[in-house]
Amino acid sequence: MIVDNPLAIIHKNVKTKLTAKKAEVIVGDKECTVDITPLEIKSENLFDDIGFGSIIDYEVRDNQLIVNVAGQISPASFVGTIVIVYEYRDKMYQARSIEFQPCK
Repeated sequence: MIVDNPLAIIHKNVKTKLTAKKAEVIVGDKECTVDITPLEIKSENLFDDIGFGSIIDYEVRDNQLIVNVAGQISPASFVGTIVIVYEYRDKMYQARSIEFQPCK
């Protein structure tokens, strides 16, 4: 089975911005801002932007292929997860929905 690459889907559909105080993730018309000051990350350890791809989890839930891709802001800190729900279309699995879920 062919599955559309989750990182390519994120690259096409997600915009991000990272500062010393907040992480912003925009998926379509939905914007989520996460206050990162409680994490107390030293500026030299903070990435230039939110990184995706270090953790990618595939699962089948309720007969749906779901991929969770962690959003990382430093070597040891994450701000949330991009959740992609796939559907089978045109002989391959393609993204049906994509959303950002901030860490709690």
